[in-house]
Amino acid sequence: MKPSRHKIARYISSQSLDGKISKKQIKEFAAYLIDNGRTNELTSILRDVDEIWAEHGVIEVQTYSAHKLSSELRSEIKRIIKKYYPHAKRIEIYEQAEPSLIGGVRLEFANQQLDLSIKSELEIFKQAAMAGQDQT
Repeated sequence: MKPSRHKIARYISSQSLDGKISKKQIKEFAAYLIDNGRTNELTSILRDVDEIWAEHGVIEVQTYSAHKLSSELRSEIKRIIKKYYPHAKRIEIYEQAEPSLIGGVRLEFANQQLDLSIKSELEIFKQAAMAGQDQT
């Protein structure tokens, strides 16, 4: 009987939170998913791991922005995350450039997304303007 996705996520979480996971174990995990035709579950497993980590106060935030994050913005992001997870003990911020956002930032963390980008604001404004035109 194959272990459930949640059981796999709990195992990975317990090993990684304790710092006990090795490169060899990661390779074995990848091989297991490939050998058992379960690679399509990888995203879900990683999402489960993020949620378990969040329950233990470890929050990883993937940021997307047009520009490198300033120290002030990094502090603001941590403040925002603390609103969602007041028990957070550790907040790790990872940056990725996405010039199409124009400005602002999009955050992805523990199975959530928060879009504070200018591109998103412009899309909301555009949709509101189009809805207003439809009513005239």
